[in-house]
Amino acid sequence: MKNRNRILILNILSAVLIQGITFLSAPLFSRLLGTANYGTVAMYHTWGEMMSILFPMQVNATLHMARNRFPMEEQARYQSAAMGLGTVLYLLFSALCLLLLQPLSRALKLAPEMICVLLVFSFGQYCVSFLSAKYSFEFKAGRNFILSFVTTACSVGLSFLLVLRFPAETNHWGRILGEAITYAVLAVVVCAILFSRGKTFLHRDYWRCALLLGAPLVFHSLSGTLLAQSDRIMLRQFGSAAEVGIYSLSSNFSTVIALVFYALNSAWTPFYHEYSRTGQTEELKLRAKHYFELFTVLACGFVLLTPEVYHVFAERSYWDGTGLIFILSAGHYMVFLCSIPVNYELFRQKTKLVAAGTLLAAGINIALNAALIPRFGYYGAAWATAGAHAVQCLLHYGAAVRLGKGEFPFGVRDLLPCTVIFLAVNGFAALTPALGLLRWCLGALLGAWELTRVIRRKSIF
Repeated sequence: MKNRNRILILNILSAVLIQGITFLSAPLFSRLLGTANYGTVAMYHTWGEMMSILFPMQVNATLHMARNRFPMEEQARYQSAAMGLGTVLYLLFSALCLLLLQPLSRALKLAPEMICVLLVFSFGQYCVSFLSAKYSFEFKAGRNFILSFVTTACSVGLSFLLVLRFPAETNHWGRILGEAITYAVLAVVVCAILFSRGKTFLHRDYWRCALLLGAPLVFHSLSGTLLAQSDRIMLRQFGSAAEVGIYSLSSNFSTVIALVFYALNSAWTPFYHEYSRTGQTEELKLRAKHYFELFTVLACGFVLLTPEVYHVFAERSYWDGTGLIFILSAGHYMVFLCSIPVNYELFRQKTKLVAAGTLLAAGINIALNAALIPRFGYYGAAWATAGAHAVQCLLHYGAAVRLGKGEFPFGVRDLLPCTVIFLAVNGFAALTPALGLLRWCLGALLGAWELTRVIRRKSIF
């Protein structure tokens, strides 16, 4: 029990650090950069995230599925070969980008030299996520935490120093170069670790497995990124960099819920697969109930405290985006709900099904953005994203129920109570900006109640 709790806590902290770089540094860099330069960095991050998903064809997402396909003594070799495949694919895509650098620069609205830096940065992101996934599924939580801490500290620290050295009109380069240098060094370290241990680069069976399982997940992950980022891309097409900056900071603040989800889900997923693989259905359902409850309470606490905290978090020039946070938070809660059937689909290795549902939802999001942004601006973008996530959740839940044929362990009764509670609390918080004391008291009561529950069961989940 103690060992499991230690692994859970360290994995949660690791996920918060590695995924929370943007959020944790947002108050600092939003003030240093200003709305326009902050919007430029936000667009740079958006394209970098897409490249790190598309170029290596998501072979890093196959590590947990490989544990069910190959013996444990072959895992190091598989990981080494998968990294080799991802590297080759990345180099090929990067070469294509360099050949088409000028038209790509015009299409992305990024300077050519920025795209060159972006290729290095996104490869580093891929390498770090690869090693983090390896440590998570091998339950090496301590190493995962060290990796996350080093990544966060070096990236933020170096970026801060470089931002101060650039003139105000171009200080976004300090943020961009600080991250790129950090991730470039870490990419070399990660490759050295994996290749020295696995000693395998080219392996036909491993490469075939990685491509067959990973390629469909490209569409899933890329569609998920489009769901999260197409609003910024289309806002930039219809509006200004300053509008993107205001929307991006509100979006970054609302990602507290996404960070909590990612952290809990990263800790939960290895145990979910282990319970499912060993047939411990009742234990799985009990732990899942605790997981649903914990996330819902934390999400409710966040929205109850949002107005006051955001006004400390952001300068007054960003305050117009306060109302966006409640809409975007509802979308993040839908992502949490969606992860429940998606985890089941991934356990059944139905990666094409996962990709199809998310791809369709991304298409809906783009269509809604095109319809709503010209009329309602960034509020239209927020509603489009939340609506698309709700559709995505329904699609994946229906697919999991149909796939499971009675074996999918979570029914509507398991998910509906928490969902209704969160949406009610979120609506209350959005409609009562002047009742700060009442909201904070309610948040404190919820937090104390959940803490008592965790202490009583002596486990996070």
